[in-house]
Amino acid sequence: MASLSRDASIKTKQNFNKVFRGSNSFYVNSFRILVSNYETDKPKLGIIIPKRIIPLATRRNALKRQVREAFKREEILENRDYVVLLTKQLKAESTANLFHSIYNNSKAKKGSK
Repeated sequence: MASLSRDASIKTKQNFNKVFRGSNSFYVNSFRILVSNYETDKPKLGIIIPKRIIPLATRRNALKRQVREAFKREEILENRDYVVLLTKQLKAESTANLFHSIYNNSKAKKGSK
């Protein structure tokens, strides 16, 4: 399994803040998804999984791997920055359709404008 390239990840606090300030957000299952209002050269992903929600580091890392894998599989995403924020404890739901839901949600919002 190949990892995301360094330039496909949001790593710095400044880049996260940029997405938080200028973005649309919506909820998919237990995740809050922030999508930047500005275009980038390619889609970038930032993941926030709070320790207070999932205390065990191994579970947090496994969930981050699942989210990254879902992000890599979705080739239909627009060239924007995406931040995935876990808001509450996960049930038995899958991250497999997470970014497909993002794509559908963004298309629905564009159609309503």
